[in-house]
Amino acid sequence: MRSFLLGIYNLLLGLKTTLVHLFKPAVTIQYPEEKRTPDKNWRGNLKLYRDKCTSCMICANYCPNYCIDIKYNIGEDKKRQLQSYTVDMGICMYCGICVEVCPFSALDWDQDYERSVYDRKELIERKDL
Repeated sequence: MRSFLLGIYNLLLGLKTTLVHLFKPAVTIQYPEEKRTPDKNWRGNLKLYRDKCTSCMICANYCPNYCIDIKYNIGEDKKRQLQSYTVDMGICMYCGICVEVCPFSALDWDQDYERSVYDRKELIERKDL
């Protein structure tokens, strides 16, 4: 008899939790029409500031998956000039090492979170000049 009453008590305790949440306002958003703003630490896509990039190759060398490819030309003043900057976001593991090691703050994360594609080739982002 005691186990029966204990079972009824636990059932009512669970129903109490259900009833409390039943009368709270819904937190569901209608996704395609309403979009949430992600947290400021969200790692979306890599954003390159071309005016700050000096083609020093530090970000590409520190990348554990080697998903960053940088091509540059050496100008008449013997400085590197960025020709193309390609990131394969399909193999990127979003670790953020490239953003942290850049001494010129030329890389940052944007707030985009809609990254679903049908073909992996669409995840290769070319940031040509």
